[in-house]
Amino acid sequence: MKPPEFRTRSLPTTGFHARISAAALVTALSVLLLASLAFMGQQWAMVHAQNRNLQSTLGGMAAISIADAVTAGDAAAVTSAVRSLGLSPVLMSAEYFDAQGHRIAGFRRSTVEAGAATVVIR
Repeated sequence: MKPPEFRTRSLPTTGFHARISAAALVTALSVLLLASLAFMGQQWAMVHAQNRNLQSTLGGMAAISIADAVTAGDAAAVTSAVRSLGLSPVLMSAEYFDAQGHRIAGFRRSTVEAGAATVVIR
């Protein structure tokens, strides 16, 4: 028999229960991570759908109020309706053109304010 310093050492092996516990822990963490990512993706999609819906509603309301002012022949009301769109922080500019393509009313944010603005209504 060889002395202890010359014997081949076998690698320590983990027990069956430890390997099963490690696999269960890795599986649980990966499922939790994937579920969190899926939830965040759904929330992102829902917020963007709501924003698109709100922006189309804003544009529709502006179009109706501008159409009523144009029908009445009130140029001041047209200008006021277009400028009131400036209350929306995501609106970069809004312009109203007549049938011949002439600009009747509008507003445009300055470049400093336009950093977060993303929507243009024409």
